[in-house]
Amino acid sequence: MRALRALSRLSVHEWLVLLRTTLLAVAVETSLRFESLPSTARRFGCHLELEPAPGSADADPVDVLTRRELADLLLIRRVLKRGPFNGTCLRQALSQGFLLRRRRPVLRVGVAKVDGTVTAHAWLEVAGASLDPTGASRFEILRAVPPPSHDQRH
Repeated sequence: MRALRALSRLSVHEWLVLLRTTLLAVAVETSLRFESLPSTARRFGCHLELEPAPGSADADPVDVLTRRELADLLLIRRVLKRGPFNGTCLRQALSQGFLLRRRRPVLRVGVAKVDGTVTAHAWLEVAGASLDPTGASRFEILRAVPPPSHDQRH
């Protein structure tokens, strides 16, 4: 009942974001199942970056994004946290990246060892601002593996 009351208070714009997020969640899931991560990231307007930028993510998202963008990102998170969606951080980042695609978002993927278990996390950066500064600070950004040198191949 509480969920129905919350839905009834949504604005027309919020309903459109809700509908778009629902459709986007299906598209993201399909792409992740059938395409590589770099291809999926490009499809949804993100650039997968495997090297940290110097001074990366120092800006505050509040200073970089509009109020509407911030509200829409929050709504995307809220929608994807509920069933039937697989609302992992990667799926949230890709969906949010599609919303912010004109701002050329960078998709970051990081890893950390917590209590002996390796965990991964994905987040976006836009114009030097991490959209997940708390979570991202705990993870080491994945780096590209350099191709073997000529000497290593023989």
